[in-house]
Formats: sequence, C-alpha cells, structure tokens
Amino acid sequence: MSTTNLRVFVYGGCVSRDTFTHLDGENELLGYVARQSLMSIDRPAEGVREKLHMPTSAFQQRMIEGDIAGNALERIEAVGDAIDVLVFDVLAERVGVLEAGHGVVTKLPELMQAGGAEATRGARFVRFGSDEHHAQWSVAARRFRDRLHARGLLEKSLLLKTPWATELAEGGEVPVPSWMTHPHEANRAYARYFDRLRELGFSVLDLPDHLTRSTASHRWGPSPFHYFDDAYRYFAAQVAAFGRRAPQLRTAAAPDPSGPSTGAGVATSSAAETLTLVVTATVSTSAVTASVSVGDFTHFAARLFRSGSQVGEAPYTRSRTITFDALPPGRYRVRVFGRKDGGPPTATTTAWVTVD
Repeated sequence: MSTTNLRVFVYGGCVSRDTFTHLDGENELLGYVARQSLMSIDRPAEGVREKLHMPTSAFQQRMIEGDIAGNALERIEAVGDAIDVLVFDVLAERVGVLEAGHGVVTKLPELMQAGGAEATRGARFVRFGSDEHHAQWSVAARRFRDRLHARGLLEKSLLLKTPWATELAEGGEVPVPSWMTHPHEANRAYARYFDRLRELGFSVLDLPDHLTRSTASHRWGPSPFHYFDDAYRYFAAQVAAFGRRAPQLRTAAAPDPSGPSTGAGVATSSAAETLTLVVTATVSTSAVTASVSVGDFTHFAARLFRSGSQVGEAPYTRSRTITFDALPPGRYRVRVFGRKDGGPPTATTTAWVTVD
C-alpha cells in the first residue's frame, strides 16, 4: 500500500458507499455488502429466495440474495488479507429483521417489493430499537467482532457513526415522510447501538454536528442520512487517515492540557500505558475541527496552535470532536489529548490546515 491508495471493503448503506467515492487517490474497492443486518450474518433464511420475484436490478438482486444467505462475513473474510480498511455503518438496522426460514432476513424495502411479505408469511418481526432487538443484535455484534478479531481485521475496521440530520445545508428542515422515523427519535434509538460497538472495541468515527446536514441537491434527494458533500469529504479524510495510521502515532503519556500552558503537568507514572491516538483536523468556514478516529479513551481535550503559537484551549470532554470557531485566516494545527477514566493522558498533533 502506498501513502495515498487504500484497499477498502464497504459493508453498510449509502453513507459508507458514498464515502468511498470521495476518497482521494486510486483506491480499490475490494467488495461491497449492502444493507445487511448484523443479525442476518450466518443465519440463512431457507426457502425465502424461491418465493420471491427478483428485481431486474442486478445490485438489488445481489443485495437481497446476500442478505437471505447472511454472507457478509463470508465475503469479508474471502479478501481479508488484502483489506486496509473495513468501512461500515449500521443504517440498515433501522428497518428491523424478520425471523424466517429458521434464519433471519433484514426487512428491506426491496425485499418487500419482491414479494417478501408473502415469502416470509408467518415470520416474526423484531423491531429496531426494542429491547429484544438490541439484545439479539448485541449478541450478533459480539460474534462479528470476534470473527474480525480472529482474522486480524478488528483494528482495520472503522464504523461511521451516522446521525440523522434535521437541517438542510441550504437552510430549512429536512423533509421527513410520515412513514419515516423522525431524526430525533432515530438518534435516540441508535445511541445504545453505537455505545455497544464502542464497548466491543470498534473504532467509531463521529460526524460533527456542523456537518450533519442533508442537501436538496443530493442525487437521491434530501433525507436524514443523505448528507451534503462536506460530510462525505470529512468522512473520507478520516478514513484515509485511519488507513494510513503508522506506528509513530503510538505516543507515551504527554502533558495534561488542563494544567498550566507552560508545559507543567507531565505524567511520569511508570504504569502509564502506550495507547494509539489518531486525530485529523478539518476546516470549514472560519473553523477547525479535530476529530478522533482511533483511540480507546473516554475524555479528550485540545490546544489550538496558529503558526507555532498557542491561541486556544478546550477542556476535557467526552466528545470525540472538538471545534475552534470564529478563527482569522492562517495555518493551524491541533494537539489533542486523550485519557481513559482519569488515567494519564496520551497526545498527538494533527497536520497543519489552512483557514482562508
């Protein structure tokens, strides 16, 4: 792998897929498993395929057949040795699953349009967000984690956290059809699913609030999870940084930014662990955002530097994104500190970015 190009496997919905298309360089898409619930994996639904009237779209047909077979991990493992980054999201979970044919199928709209209601007659529906769904999904998520870990793919896996947008980049609210869950309700329901994946050790990439916007110009139309281009560019930059992470990013305990800015407060505990912290800085209008894409920490703080001088400081917070706004033009970089449960901090500094 060069410093520019990545070999990527995508598992999830449109956000992960569109993030790949925004990556710079000549990147290789090793595979794409679309809209398959974690609960479907390795739980084939026997007898369902034969009862369907398959769509003419080859993509939709592969998606439905793959979900019925529960083949996501099989396809990932088939190219596992070549994967630089496994990018995934859990947007497909929103539709729930059907327990059918001694297995599980995701209740995809495309499945229903292909005769899925009749093909799964008598199946039991497990609604997303319910305690039962979360409990079963958590078991499936652990199995997914264990299989990836066994193949050395867990550390190469990056979950895109996909908050549902309520606002358009052009101004105004995102139109939400009456049949769709409202974004506020969806975000509340998704919270414990993302928390569970963090607990299982997955690297989770958060989308900053100021980038959680849809757009009327999206090729599939505005929707809570059809973002504007700046969001995809942000995700793509973070994926690239994650894929190119290097051993030198493992840093020892560093100065605590909550102390004096003179350099005091250096942690010298011999018990301090050496942990990985990967951070990327991105620029929007008069603002610089530092985002943690890798790091098993619970709290983060930051110092902002402009042309070598410290010009801003942010105290510890649980947020993995820290934004400094209302900035004058200039070159900036951010030193980010992470610590876990009050332990000694670990630090790394982003590359320089320019505010015009």
